[in-house]
Amino acid sequence: MQIRNVAHDGLRKFISDDDAAGLAAAAATRVRRIVSFLQDMDGGDEVRTVPGWSTLSRAEGALERLSIPVAEGCRLIFRVDKGQAEILDLDWLDGRYGGGDDGDGRHKA
Repeated sequence: MQIRNVAHDGLRKFISDDDAAGLAAAAATRVRRIVSFLQDMDGGDEVRTVPGWSTLSRAEGALERLSIPVAEGCRLIFRVDKGQAEILDLDWLDGRYGGGDDGDGRHKA
């Protein structure tokens, strides 16, 4: 699947430049594996088949919002458009520092 957009600046820089400065240091390896897996997916259902990923999902019309825990208090969230085979609004939520989901699924500083 193609990642259409990345909401979090640090995550975007990590994906494009392999620079983990904007992410929790302990999470970089796991984030790299998750992002690689997401890009290699065909449909979106595969994400639920990975042992150890306690994936949460919620339907939003034709889209599905998914959440994958990465490290203590940190998760990747995104929406999947199966019709277009795209990942939308890929975001990094770090609840350890008071940031995180403010109800709309977007990262707060």
